[in-house]
Amino acid sequence: MILRHRVTGYQAGDLDRSYRVLKLEEDYLYAYGFMPVKTWQLLHPRGKRPLTRAEQKVFDIVSNQKRLHPRELEKHLGKGREINAWGGYSKSTTRTLEKLHYLGLLRIAGRENGIRIYERATITREAMDPAE
Repeated sequence: MILRHRVTGYQAGDLDRSYRVLKLEEDYLYAYGFMPVKTWQLLHPRGKRPLTRAEQKVFDIVSNQKRLHPRELEKHLGKGREINAWGGYSKSTTRTLEKLHYLGLLRIAGRENGIRIYERATITREAMDPAE
């Protein structure tokens, strides 16, 4: 919706269709949004912590797929729901995907009708000097 007002001629779905060509990543910097791959790589890895059993299971399922639509996880894990940050309900699988994405273990491979499609993240960059 923001692009519609800021980019001349932007039509809903243009970003989805041009996702790979633009070489963008979705992630959290100070807010959620799109950024160049080089910026995204600087964010990861975020703080290391052991994965919960549920996170490990979701990570393993996504790792064995090329790309995964969140709905496909329901076949493996059911349709459980939990309270989200806004006090409403979200699917547990979606919340787990979002946590793994935040940690840098998953990336958004694209979108289908606005829904994030996930894949295992591979962050490749040269080691930086700590002073940098």
